[in-house]
Amino acid sequence: MASHANVHRAFLEDKFRKRESAFPLWDEIGLKWVDHREGLTVLELELGPRHHNPGGIVHGGVVFGLLDTCMGFAATSVLEGAHVTATIEVTTSFLRALTSGTVRGEGRVLRKGRSVIHMEGTCFAPDGEIAARALGAWAVVPARSEAR
Repeated sequence: MASHANVHRAFLEDKFRKRESAFPLWDEIGLKWVDHREGLTVLELELGPRHHNPGGIVHGGVVFGLLDTCMGFAATSVLEGAHVTATIEVTTSFLRALTSGTVRGEGRVLRKGRSVIHMEGTCFAPDGEIAARALGAWAVVPARSEAR
């Protein structure tokens, strides 16, 4: 008999796969799933010239997109019932420039309330050093019916 934790993880992984295939920005940026469990999502991104700004470094919006996506999926992992999340606010600090290589983004739940989930995100450079940090809040809202 499967444990509750295994059933829950399978549910989260199925939800994650469905969201991945229905999320066009995912493919645009080039995100890759590493880990997803209750309260945590880890993604990777292979950086290249398509992510660069005119100065030859990775555009901050790419790093923000990685962190926002990690934190959003992690927030979704702690939902109960028919709810979804929406970003309320995110503050991001860019600590070092990135140009190439594989970066890792981690999104973690700091606190789950009834209507707001507080999150933190970290982007690790290819050498493992922190390249960016983010703190944010996600609203918990009822899921819309597909019939609408």
